Amino acid sequence: MNTPDFAQPGAPWKFEALKQLRVPNAPRVFTAAQWQQWLGRIRPELSELSARAFASDLTHGKALHKISQGLYQNLLVQPAVHPMEAAVHLR
Repeated sequence: MNTPDFAQPGAPWKFEALKQLRVPNAPRVFTAAQWQQWLGRIRPELSELSARAFASDLTHGKALHKISQGLYQNLLVQPAVHPMEAAVHLR
């Protein structure tokens, strides 16, 4: 299993994002647009492509769970996300 390499130039924002995903009031379920907006508060110049790549890295690293196309569950927040929290975003 490949683990994301956050030890690269410019990685401090990634560590900050991981830290913020753990706080009690962290977003529990994200749409792709909400993810981009949330990351934009940590790194304003982040591109949509970089936000998607980071979501993919965190999915592989078990910090996010991809529920469906453009919908992610935060696996770091406590208490754990209830399925009904994500269901409101599904059609």
